[in-house]
Amino acid sequence: MLHKYPFPNDNAMQYLLKLAHINVRQGDVPEHKHKYAELHIALEGSALNIINGAAHRVIPGDVFVCLPETIHEQREINNYKFCILKFDYEALLAEIGELRNMPAFQLLFILEPRIRNDANAEPTMTLAPEFLPYVKTSVEILEQEIKEQKPTYEAVSKHMFLSLIALVCRNAKRRTKSSASKKNWCIASALSYMESNYENDINIDILAETVHYSKRHFSRLFKESCGVSPMVYLDSIRLNKAYNLLSTTNLTVSQIAKQCGFDDSNLLCRHFKQGYGITPNECRKLKG
Repeated sequence: MLHKYPFPNDNAMQYLLKLAHINVRQGDVPEHKHKYAELHIALEGSALNIINGAAHRVIPGDVFVCLPETIHEQREINNYKFCILKFDYEALLAEIGELRNMPAFQLLFILEPRIRNDANAEPTMTLAPEFLPYVKTSVEILEQEIKEQKPTYEAVSKHMFLSLIALVCRNAKRRTKSSASKKNWCIASALSYMESNYENDINIDILAETVHYSKRHFSRLFKESCGVSPMVYLDSIRLNKAYNLLSTTNLTVSQIAKQCGFDDSNLLCRHFKQGYGITPNECRKLKG
């Protein structure tokens, strides 16, 4: 039976960041899950983290994300001290902007949480010891903001949280030089390239060359990690961009098609209908 913890609180009302806390764990934590996503950064000691049945040892500097409703537990805890930041995952994706272009963001927040079911999964990214005091101080400030709820605390905590994520992604390094770690980083780099260049003419040869893999090897690894082919994934990025532009701008469908990497409005309409079940114009009417 899953154990529901009163901490962290799953009923927090504030936008995006729901909880920030530094915790010292003394005993094993049985399996449980939460409504919101969680960013964990290990500060001291160690623990055996078990996520969706896959176990890995967490040591100082390790950073990882648990998606909403992910079943996880901790055992073999040895003076384990860590930061936990609990947040609305969909709100983060709506707010991150250019952070999507960072390979480390793609790895930590998009790719790695989705491939951790593998029994051989390992923590991919780690932070240098000299960066951890900054993380600790930032989390302490965020915790105080949420606790005291002074005027504009939501805006302050939102921007501090996004800044902390950006700095974590900039400072995070590969934990090991294993083949799995290299593969994950290369796939994340390809995702980053797609996010940065989706409006351009991109094909499988360009993506494979970007990460220094053969086309065949890259295509196989990408589908293993993401569940779809690279070009299908790229199409989903473009459609999402088009959907947002239809909802937030007065650009014509032809202008949106050009900005999102489609050859013309007819191609956008065909892909949009396949992806969302409605045409771009129907989408705009619904949003209007």
